[in-house]
Amino acid sequence: MKKYFNNLLIIFSSVIFLFSVNLFKISDTGNPNELNSELFERNIFSKISCIYSLNSVNESLKKNYPESEILVINDEVSVYPEIENLNCITKVRDVNIETGEKTTFTDKKIIKVKVATSTNIKHIFSLIFFSFSLIIFTYILPVNFYSYSFFTFVTSYTINLLLNPSHNIFSVFYLGLPSLIIYIFLNREIRNKFYIFVDSFIKEANKNKIKLFGIFIALYIPLMYRLLNFQYSIDYYLINYNYGFVKRGFLGTVFYNLPFNSEMRITLTSVFIVLIYIVSLYFLLQIFFSNKQNIYSYFMLFSPSFLLFPLYQIVNNEDGGVATPEIFGLFTIIILVKIGSKIENIYYFLPWLLLFMASVLIHEVNIFILPFALIYIYEKVQIRLFIKIIFLVFICLIVFVFVYFQANQETNYISEKICTDIQNMNIRESICDNAIRNLSLNHLQDVGYKYQKNLHWNWFTAQEGSYTSYLLVFFFSMIPVYFVYEEKNYIYLIIMSFLFFIPLFVNAWDWGRWFYLYFSIIYIYYLQKDNKLNKEITLFNLLGLILFSTTWFNSYCCSADFLQINNLLENNLFIYILFIPLVIRDIKKNNEFYIKENN
Repeated sequence: MKKYFNNLLIIFSSVIFLFSVNLFKISDTGNPNELNSELFERNIFSKISCIYSLNSVNESLKKNYPESEILVINDEVSVYPEIENLNCITKVRDVNIETGEKTTFTDKKIIKVKVATSTNIKHIFSLIFFSFSLIIFTYILPVNFYSYSFFTFVTSYTINLLLNPSHNIFSVFYLGLPSLIIYIFLNREIRNKFYIFVDSFIKEANKNKIKLFGIFIALYIPLMYRLLNFQYSIDYYLINYNYGFVKRGFLGTVFYNLPFNSEMRITLTSVFIVLIYIVSLYFLLQIFFSNKQNIYSYFMLFSPSFLLFPLYQIVNNEDGGVATPEIFGLFTIIILVKIGSKIENIYYFLPWLLLFMASVLIHEVNIFILPFALIYIYEKVQIRLFIKIIFLVFICLIVFVFVYFQANQETNYISEKICTDIQNMNIRESICDNAIRNLSLNHLQDVGYKYQKNLHWNWFTAQEGSYTSYLLVFFFSMIPVYFVYEEKNYIYLIIMSFLFFIPLFVNAWDWGRWFYLYFSIIYIYYLQKDNKLNKEITLFNLLGLILFSTTWFNSYCCSADFLQINNLLENNLFIYILFIPLVIRDIKKNNEFYIKENN
């Protein structure tokens, strides 16, 4: 009865808390009826800032500019020693109706609204509030998992509503996730139920493969949403050969020249990339479930340097890492593994070779999957046939390299012409600033400048990122590999691939993308093997798996930002630092800290 009352209490308190914050958030110190188009157009709104709520300003803007899109921007204010700025929190500081920006295709004018907030207050408030709630609802007023989950979501949403005006579902989810994970592992009853559920799910993996596929599809919904709304570097896939051969122009030649209007061509491009993700995921999970797996297989599957990589780019607003062309290299690898020993048949090998060359023509980075391909084919065919395959592959690569360097002589002219054509598609004004601009980039010169600025050892507080911090990305990504590297060919692949990747790291600065491709290759090689060490799941390695998947991410460029203090606070990761020792002590105390191992 007492626990039932506690559950009702936490739900009721959450609702009251959310309602109170909403009342505070929509309150105005001025008269909302005074808001009008003249006030916005005369550009004097900044003189009366911190008076009106976002709700009032939004209503006025929608009334006066019904054909416009409102973009809310966080505007940081200092609250110490300027304590008076606390009155400004949640209020609008400025409105800019003349941004000169328009939405994709709908051509609506974008209006930017700056809302005062304090990230430092948000971080401190989140840490204190979630820490006390964990102590209270675990040790003083225990509640069930569903009640605490509801409380966590409402609290996270309320904090973001109050102190993060431009919040989205990801910021709400990730703020409360550490607290929810710690709650599961601090509560013995919930912890054991969770362990039994995961253990049975893994042991009956073949029965649950559709469920796991569904889990990843659900995780990829934000990615698909971005793609279908063209919120990614779509210019990668619009580069074409219309003015001569140019690197990375294969896919754009196909889609740009389709006999449809601009919107249809871009939509088809995005749908195609979505299908590549879905098919790759489906085939990969087929490979996963058709072979014997262990707990380290799941470490690889849920690694931020593998299947979670695109999701973390979205969560951390790393737009440059969304749907980048190395997905076609990974697709090529997955298809090779699906073909398996049939690769010795010319009717399977030649289509795969054409797919490989197409992926290289989409982006030359995909040439770096070659060590995996050769080692895999070597294991599947006789040595005489393997030598013929190597000869054929290298003939194709020599032709590609020759044409590639010949084409670079006219890249400036071609890139300008392509840029003009793509700008006429009215996607966005900055459409040429990424992939198309990089066509004529002097990589050695620009990379040298980038490394001079970003090659240092300050990983935690530096304003500029640091490439040396990728040592930790490498270390974390290698954790599951460390426990399973016993096979000789696997060691060869790890070393050969890394040596093969060195020129890429020297010549191009998107190190996170290269690590994504590299670790995807060596993970896939392990997952497609059947002779694995029997390593059963325990509370210890289950906790390790969750921490491994949620406490760090592989930023596409140009620093391992998860080490920055702001990122640790932003995702509320200090909760782990405070409570993990309590979790481990409690598991040890109840004699659950064991490891099952069958060799």
